Amino acid sequence: MRAVVMCGDVSAEEAVDRARKVPDICSLDLIPDVSCSEPFRIPGKGKRIAVLDLGIKNAMLRSLAARGTDLYVFPTTPPMTRCEGEPQAIFVSNGRGRSGPGHRNHQDRPGVPGEIPVFGICFGNQIIGLAVGGRPTR
Repeated sequence: MRAVVMCGDVSAEEAVDRARKVPDICSLDLIPDVSCSEPFRIPGKGKRIAVLDLGIKNAMLRSLAARGTDLYVFPTTPPMTRCEGEPQAIFVSNGRGRSGPGHRNHQDRPGVPGEIPVFGICFGNQIIGLAVGGRPTR
């Protein structure tokens, strides 16, 4: 839903006009703006998990790390590099909320299902669905 917040003496017509000019969020590729800029590691003694950062929240990383996982977090560009000893799973993070133009650049990224576990949350599940042949609903 498009909206604007305005202060002062503004007519309802002007507010509606400005709101209509706000781009539809589904037409924007916001993933590069919310992904980490460089790969990084959160060491742990458990399973090695490659995390594709589509805008992951710090609380999600803390939650995974609290379970002892060895996390390798990657931005959406450049392509994911190798984890030490190969990842044992790939986690596709939550992100900006709904598949839009950005999904076309990332739908082949999660990995080949069946080789290692691939799992996600929210937007990450949408990307996984696209990677296995699903289509956007919009």
